[in-house]
Amino acid sequence: MINSLIKVPEYTTFVMIRRAITSYRDFEQVNLWLNRELDLADWYAPGHNQLIPGLLNNSRHAINRIRFREEFKAVRPFLEKLVKSQPDLFLARLWLGRALSKSNPEKAFEQLDMAFRLSSANPGTYRTAFDIALRLKDSSRLNEWCDRYLKSQFGGSQFPEHTSPFSGTGLRKLLLEIIGEKGSRQRISNVGIQLGDSRDYEFALPQKIHIETLRLHLSVLAGIKIKLTRVKLFKAGKLIDDLQDELVLTSLSGFHVEDGSVFAATGDGEVINIYSSLGFRGQVDKVVITLGFDRLGLASPSPCKKGGS
Repeated sequence: MINSLIKVPEYTTFVMIRRAITSYRDFEQVNLWLNRELDLADWYAPGHNQLIPGLLNNSRHAINRIRFREEFKAVRPFLEKLVKSQPDLFLARLWLGRALSKSNPEKAFEQLDMAFRLSSANPGTYRTAFDIALRLKDSSRLNEWCDRYLKSQFGGSQFPEHTSPFSGTGLRKLLLEIIGEKGSRQRISNVGIQLGDSRDYEFALPQKIHIETLRLHLSVLAGIKIKLTRVKLFKAGKLIDDLQDELVLTSLSGFHVEDGSVFAATGDGEVINIYSSLGFRGQVDKVVITLGFDRLGLASPSPCKKGGS
């Protein structure tokens, strides 16, 4: 009963903001209804309480439909209040930074700095910073944010609604799922995805298995290029198979190019299915996969050049 009542503000606000957007693109009404929902959440309990996820769902629905600066201006009062209520909320900082990008760039950069500290992985912060710096022809700020973008790894955490096996646990993780010929299944994790040059990622199996299928689960954001070039199989410390040209890859939602790279297309992580045209031979107790990860650009031509600003 209580859980049902908790959902009432979310459902009511969603109906009203959806009507305001689809019928009139009236973001002043959106601002009004989101403020009411936030006031209720703040009254219910301080901090990140049970009403906040519903508020964020509605906020995301509205913000994702904004296309014009005056629409951001209309919801700015709500966003300012949201940052005061939830100062450690990444999306609140990012959205307010975007809302301030035209009217007050300095204040916008303050919000983007906070967003960067909360989650250095999310590309939205960099996109907004690049847009402001390019519009102002501020080469110093552009170089600063390019440097952050090129040096940052996959820090930060994913949003709770993500559907990968890493939901809510952060980025930079891999999980190798091995399905055996008789339907047995093993899952082995590896922490420490690194951007840049290819490197080997090792998965030691708790027991030997005859592989039928390999599935690699990757906790990465959209816009990451994944290059899988080699799979080595071991038994008792001895290399029994070294697969390169024989590899065939498919993915859950990524896009594949001729050089074998896979581009992650969603923020829910990616799954790469690994096959061998010759099949997998014998039992194994360790798998080593050679992988490279790189960020795709956020502008063209890229304002950020690797190797220095």
